[in-house]
Amino acid sequence: MNLLKKIGILIITILVLSMIFSVKLNAIDLTKTKGSLTIIKYEKGAVGHEGENTPLSGVKFAIYKVEDNTTDTTTPASTVSPTNQGTTENDGKVIFSNLDLGRYLVVEAEVPENVTERIQNFLVDIPQTTHNGTDLNYDVVVEPKNNTAYGSIVLTKEGENGEKLKNVQFVLQKRNGTNWSDYPNATDAVLGTTDNGTIRVENLPVGDYRFVETSLGEYNTYILDNKTGYEFNVALDTTDFTTKVTPSSITVKNDKPGIEKEVDSITRDVKDTNTVTDEKNSADIGDTITYKTQTDIPRTIAMLTTYKITDTMNNGLTFKQENFTVKAGNTTLTKDTDYTVTALEANHGFVLEINTAGKTKLNTEYNAGNKKMEVKYDTLLNSDADATSVGNKNTAKLTYSNTVNTNYKDETNTPVDKTTDEVDTTVYTGGLIIEKRENTRTGTLLPGAVFKIASTKANAENKVFIKDSNGQEITLTTGTNGSISYKGLSYGTYYLVETQAPSYQENNETKYYNLLDKPVQITVGNNTYTSNANIVINRKSSILPNTGAIGAIVAIIAGIGLIALAIIIHKKK
Repeated sequence: MNLLKKIGILIITILVLSMIFSVKLNAIDLTKTKGSLTIIKYEKGAVGHEGENTPLSGVKFAIYKVEDNTTDTTTPASTVSPTNQGTTENDGKVIFSNLDLGRYLVVEAEVPENVTERIQNFLVDIPQTTHNGTDLNYDVVVEPKNNTAYGSIVLTKEGENGEKLKNVQFVLQKRNGTNWSDYPNATDAVLGTTDNGTIRVENLPVGDYRFVETSLGEYNTYILDNKTGYEFNVALDTTDFTTKVTPSSITVKNDKPGIEKEVDSITRDVKDTNTVTDEKNSADIGDTITYKTQTDIPRTIAMLTTYKITDTMNNGLTFKQENFTVKAGNTTLTKDTDYTVTALEANHGFVLEINTAGKTKLNTEYNAGNKKMEVKYDTLLNSDADATSVGNKNTAKLTYSNTVNTNYKDETNTPVDKTTDEVDTTVYTGGLIIEKRENTRTGTLLPGAVFKIASTKANAENKVFIKDSNGQEITLTTGTNGSISYKGLSYGTYYLVETQAPSYQENNETKYYNLLDKPVQITVGNNTYTSNANIVINRKSSILPNTGAIGAIVAIIAGIGLIALAIIIHKKK
């Protein structure tokens, strides 16, 4: 086939196709003068989110009528008003109706904070040819998608000593301007901790959030703080368009205040008493015992109605108010301003209550890292002291509100007072029993023996004796039953010195048993006041004269005389 024939066939083909296209175009409705543009906005989502089928609300679009043949997608200057603008609803849609036919520039003007990057501006023609090319579409629909980012956070609930608390409820809220609202709504905002004490929340859009504790469940001895919000922020890092959560995790601790008690010091009332050697706290009657009580300062101390110590002591202890101090860290609280202290009946204890001003000071010290409140005070070990192994007990307990005053809605709470287990410290005092017997440990009991007590053997030999609470040397005289007891000595080793031996009658003459020539060592300890008598034996001069006594001298002289007489007789023989 020559070239001219080929050209002819090509021309005929083009003419036929043109006629066919012209016939189809004549079937299209060209009478419409208005159209519409529907934008359906979806988010692509992040890992763990629902995915690309999730509508995205809050996206604002602006459309501009441009020249039909323009290809420029640059955003117009701010001085140029858009032809129309609108924001996507919950279904992700925004519809622009009654638009003049032509070309439009679509600009994504505003996006929610969780959108990592806006889409590029694009052009849309109204109408558009349908996909099969047989018609024109005057109601154009486009479905642009955005990448979005969501944050996740883990809250861990801890109690005393790191104990993980389960079934503790929190409400999750999102900041809306200056207000907070439940997120996502009041029904779904309440969350509970798992068996390992955690709450995990995922897919949080960009924004400011907070957890607020609303119920402690079974842990009613802990303090519920439904006032404090534990805030965190979900934001976009514009350098890499990743989600940042700050802080990355939250640990919420609840306080269950405790109390501790100990003897801080014992001040001797009289001179030359023995040094305490027993491991227990022991003292003399008349001594001043300084106690130290420490309580945990709760983080919420400034928001509690009640915070007080009740201290009770048995009859052997008398509360002294003179040196009463309350402090925390570097702060000493002021009586009547920061706290009140009320003595119990007969001064056998007190109630210490911290006032509002005191709670504020304690809160300041807590924030400074000082977590303990310290109370020091004095007691007197009086003559009613128990000298047995039961001892003289001082007991304390702490009472506190288990809920703060108001909640996060500024509603008034109704706290319940909770009281710790009692802690106690016992101070002991001892005593002794002396039985004076003749000749043997089972001999006749002897009245009238007089003793004094020294704290060391050297003091006994130098006649330095201990004194009672009145400053008088303790003098013990056996009674008609031959015994004497004394209580009110701290535990340890003592030395008895007999200063007068018992007497007896012989041939209508008053004579005395031999006076002990050295101290008797005794021990004061558990129940020595009620048992384990110290038996001290005396003998008469005629039975066994004391070393150095006149009977011994006479015997020696007589012996010497007999020896001399024997020598003289021997020489004569």
